[in-house]
Amino acid sequence: MKVFIDTNIILDYLADRSPYSGHAEQIFNLCIQGRAEGYITASSATDIYYLMNKVIGQQKTRAGLEMIFSLLNVASVAKSDLKKAMELSMTDFEDALVAVCAKRVGAEYIVTRDEKGFNGSPVPPITPWNLLKALSGKLDAQNAFMLSVMTDEVVASSKIEGVILDKALVRSSLAKKFGFETAD
Repeated sequence: MKVFIDTNIILDYLADRSPYSGHAEQIFNLCIQGRAEGYITASSATDIYYLMNKVIGQQKTRAGLEMIFSLLNVASVAKSDLKKAMELSMTDFEDALVAVCAKRVGAEYIVTRDEKGFNGSPVPPITPWNLLKALSGKLDAQNAFMLSVMTDEVVASSKIEGVILDKALVRSSLAKKFGFETAD
């Protein structure tokens, strides 16, 4: 399974951000075990370096990135990727670029804590928790995808009607309605 790992998950792991670092570590363990093939964008690496250097210093940042590079593939960013990202109806350009690169490499999911940031993404977002559950069989990958699609459809349909719904609440309600176990 190919997964694209959003910058926030890598930062959770490298900065040991509680309570998220444990799930981030488990995502990296999936890559170590060969159960997932992880990707980041080349531009994510520069963002990670910039942010982590402020927190843990240059030496530890470089060591952390070396470890990330040994576990994950780095997807190049081409001019065509940048143009496609601008064409998406996503509000955050960095997230749109991740979505375009994730599609190009054939990723099944974008692993992120910011599912809202990936509204309009051609590759569905999934939280680390839900990916781990999907792989453990509690919420299979197909149901996780369907839950994501249903959530996006309800939110989009409501927006057309002039009603703005909280995506996390909609997701939680749908999960309860259809008997999916989720962390939300």
